[in-house]
Amino acid sequence: MRTWYEKAEDEIDQQLADGLIDGREYQRQMRDLRAEMQSNAEEASRDAYNDAGAYRMDHR
Repeated sequence: MRTWYEKAEDEIDQQLADGLIDGREYQRQMRDLRAEMQSNAEEASRDAYNDAGAYRMDHR
């Protein structure tokens, strides 16, 4: 199963191949996608940390 970000990368690649965006716009979109992926990873990490802390508090 493909992830949402793999699909987004493919869509950006296809837009470049189809001539709908230029190299500069391609780089901008890929940079924005990487930033979104980083933000999502940081949020998931915080959520996991908080969940683990709540679990420890519940099981003392």
